[in-house]
Amino acid sequence: MHRERSDRPMPFVTVDHFAGVDPQVRRLLQQRVAQVVVETLGAPPENVRVFTRAFSPEDAYRGDGDAAAALPMIRVELMSGRPLELKRRLMVALARTVAETLEVDVAQIRTVMYENEPYHFCFGETPR
Repeated sequence: MHRERSDRPMPFVTVDHFAGVDPQVRRLLQQRVAQVVVETLGAPPENVRVFTRAFSPEDAYRGDGDAAAALPMIRVELMSGRPLELKRRLMVALARTVAETLEVDVAQIRTVMYENEPYHFCFGETPR
């Protein structure tokens, strides 16, 4: 397993989904996503942040008009420098976990990864 440097302040994961998910399922989703990140990247649990956002169906649209298939969407923000294969494993594991937890078809999930340079991060008033 790849071991993460303990001073890396990321990753952050945001899962957008449709409203109506039971609060207990949302918490389970957050916990399971955090665990996937810890296990896949070797990130310290205290550095992992998971956010969920619920959208009304009126707030989502897919270009072909199939709004029901517009979500879930996973956004991952992390520091640059990890191997491509590790990032691919993370995206696959996240998609599977979100699909299973929200009981949706994994094929409709989209995952986007954003990499940041360490100097683009600040702890309070202390830049990296």
